[in-house]
Order: sequence, then C-alpha cells, then structure tokens
Amino acid sequence: MHPLLQQWQQDRLVAVIRSSNQTTALEIAARVQAAGVRQLEVTLTFPEALAVMAQLRAGCGTVMTTAQAQAAIAQGTAFLVSPFTHPEIIALGRAAGVLVVSGAWTATEVERAWRLGADVIKLFPAQVGGPDYLHSLKQLFPEVPFFPCGGVTLATATDYLQAGAVAVGIGQGLGTAADLSQVQQLQKV
Repeated sequence: MHPLLQQWQQDRLVAVIRSSNQTTALEIAARVQAAGVRQLEVTLTFPEALAVMAQLRAGCGTVMTTAQAQAAIAQGTAFLVSPFTHPEIIALGRAAGVLVVSGAWTATEVERAWRLGADVIKLFPAQVGGPDYLHSLKQLFPEVPFFPCGGVTLATATDYLQAGAVAVGIGQGLGTAADLSQVQQLQKV
C-alpha cells in the first residue's frame, strides 16, 4: 500500500481545487486548509496549475496526457489523478513513486485499472450512481480503494465513506462551505 493512501484513509477528504486562475485557486486552498483539510488536488484547468500545485505541495488532477503527468512529477506532485485509465500515466506515476488515482466507472474498467497498477480508483462522476453504486462495486472489489469524485458534497460525503470509499473528492462549493466541524466529522467515518 502506498504510504499516502494511509494518510487518505485517515483524512477521508481531498479538496479538489478547480479554478480558472492562480489567485482564486490559492484563495480556495487557504479556506479549505483553514477548515482542516490536509489533502489538496489542483486540477490542470488553468495555466498556473502546476505552479500552484508545487507551492501547495498538492496532488495533480485532471491529468490527461503523459506530458502532463511528467510535468506534474517534475514539479513534485504528491499524487496523480486521471479521469480515465491511461496505462502510461499509471506506469509513469508508479515509476516515480507517486500515488496514482485512475478513473474508472464500470466493473471492467475498475478491473483493468487495478490490474495495470493504479493505487486508487477514481469513481467519476460519482453522483451518477451514488453511494449505492459504490457499495455494489465494493462488493465485487473489496480490496480496491475507491475515491468518488464529481457531485460529492460535504452533505453526501458520509454516505460515500460508509459505502466503502477510502476518501472522497469534493470541489464544487467546498471553498465557501468548508467548515471545521464538518471536515472533522468526515475523519471519524
């Protein structure tokens, strides 16, 4: 088991920082960190994303190409998150020793990503199937750590954790709704 995965199991929440610019991304990061969130994912959705990721010592999300994975690794990413299963991204991350989170939805996709060496499976978009779908996948794959993202909120996070998620990714609304007591409650699930 990757050492960072053990930290995810304790923290239970990864703040997904999706922004259009560096200033807003850093403001969101400051708010969620003040609320007690320790795991941050900066998505590659704005030009300065890699610099923000490096400054925050965060993970890198929305990794779509091997060039993006290589750049994130070179900047010291804590982890790589791809919305789909990309064998070369998995291989690059594993070779660099970073936690690799690979997107999958169906049982076939989960099995493939796991077999290729992904450390965690990103269930995306999670709200489409909800916690019940995650629970069904966990019954098929009890050994696989799942990370639901996409539509997960502080209000629904506990349901996903109780369904078997190792941690949840929350982005939308987290920058304004993050509250220390809610974050601490997730760590107890």
